[in-house]
Amino acid sequence: FKFCFFILPVLLLASCTSTPIDDKAYIPLPQLTFEHLVTIPVNVAKMDVSTRTKGRANAWDIANKLATPPDVAMQRYLHQRYKPVGANGVLNVNLTKADVIVKSVPNENSFLSYIPFVNDDEYSFEITVELENLYNSGLPDRTSSTRFVRKVRVPPQATLAYREAILQRTMEEIIRDIDEALAIALVDEYKIVNRKNLPVKAMPVKTVIPELTHPQTNRN
Repeated sequence: FKFCFFILPVLLLASCTSTPIDDKAYIPLPQLTFEHLVTIPVNVAKMDVSTRTKGRANAWDIANKLATPPDVAMQRYLHQRYKPVGANGVLNVNLTKADVIVKSVPNENSFLSYIPFVNDDEYSFEITVELENLYNSGLPDRTSSTRFVRKVRVPPQATLAYREAILQRTMEEIIRDIDEALAIALVDEYKIVNRKNLPVKAMPVKTVIPELTHPQTNRN
């Protein structure tokens, strides 16, 4: 009997904390296009964007499950943001990493930490961008590599709509970080972008976050 009394609170807790997803309320997110961005001219004759990631080697990498995977989003962003207008030279932009790793973060309560459905999910976004500016001869003039990381936690009671939106918004935020860093590098280090052509305002983040839980299913 003691065992039965011990398990009952756990079952009651499960009914409170695990929120069912209302499929009728779920609307898939539109893919990111970046068509709203102002184009920045680059003083090179050609710009090549390539993805050299190692595939999905990590079993916890859910990048391909996003509405717009990070490698796809980055390629769209780069092609929309920069336009070669020069007479010579090549700018290579290589994506060597575009991962979104998920892990379960134990609840701060030591007892609850043993119950999977009350733990947060932490998503770590990591994008590595390599720049390479080539002379007409094909020899590199300058190369650099920069790693960008952002993390976000999602509570267990989050709806599918909330989870997808917060992940897409986080991806927009990390691409905004990349946008600012690339602008500085291409102006100050590579000297192939004129500072006067840079946008006055930072790249806007457009994804709207819905309610954390659906009103009809949030019974806590």
